[in-house]
Amino acid sequence: MPNHWLLVERVENWKVDQAEGFRRFGIPERKAKVAELVKAGDLLVFYVSSGISALADVREAVANGTSHLGHGGTYDVAYPLCVQTRPYLTLEREKWIPISKLVAHLSFTKHTKDWRQIMRNTLRPLTEADARVILEQMRSAGSPG
Repeated sequence: MPNHWLLVERVENWKVDQAEGFRRFGIPERKAKVAELVKAGDLLVFYVSSGISALADVREAVANGTSHLGHGGTYDVAYPLCVQTRPYLTLEREKWIPISKLVAHLSFTKHTKDWRQIMRNTLRPLTEADARVILEQMRSAGSPG
């Protein structure tokens, strides 16, 4: 059974990832230890910050741990490492799920007054229950009609 992770990125970097086919996600050095826990088959849920505060896509890790990202990649800030991924579920921009709709249902946000501070921390493992809530909402939004 795959593990589920929540990752946070700015919309500018999300657009870079989209243009590159969602084949990787840049990781800062300070998150390297946690990123090494990601295994092939794990699902990575992407939350876009930048004043948007919404869930945008899910990617599947295609390799264990991290890889070196030559020259820091094409992000506006150079990241030395990346997690290799492929698209799993990508929502149309107008169907992104505002996180405010889910904060009362997620274990890591429902008991806090300021969930925005929690959402600043990228690369967090999700419980099975939280992953189920998020994926159900995203699958529903991604369904035609």
